[in-house]
Amino acid sequence: MCFFKFPSLRAYRRRRNLLIYSVFILILSLTAYQAYDLFLGPAWVSYSIDNGGKQFYPGRVNTFGVVSSNMGTRTASFILIIKSVNASFTVGSQQYFGQVNSTEIKIPFSFGQGGRDTKTVQFTIDENATAFAFYTSAEGHVFVTSYTMQANSLWNSKTNSYTLNAMPGPFA
Repeated sequence: MCFFKFPSLRAYRRRRNLLIYSVFILILSLTAYQAYDLFLGPAWVSYSIDNGGKQFYPGRVNTFGVVSSNMGTRTASFILIIKSVNASFTVGSQQYFGQVNSTEIKIPFSFGQGGRDTKTVQFTIDENATAFAFYTSAEGHVFVTSYTMQANSLWNSKTNSYTLNAMPGPFA
């Protein structure tokens, strides 16, 4: 509009006009990027503890899987925090995890649109424990759509082992 209203802006070779054109193009580019970023929406992820119907035995190293997927249209990166009660995470075998102490680990997840990843967690059940549990939480700039809030153990006296009962969290 200003281009048509002010004839002095039609002189393309003037330095002042080149600066004005450059600023105008920069503002349009930033506005277009913001519109594109808004169009993509937030990063939507889900995660769950997947024990695969396994039985867990005291005095052994046991494993379960943590499955996470990205359901949004943008790249998602977050850290899953798992805290344990009456169980200890094994040190050394999980180098890509951040281990806060023997009862808390931080698992990094990063994937693109539609990505899915499974990571294996190793733990041992504490001696003389009658039950154990895991509690999860997410850290990062993502919206969590579905997740496993906690997983509690159930004792099976026939096999002298535990099974995990995962409790889903409320859906977003």
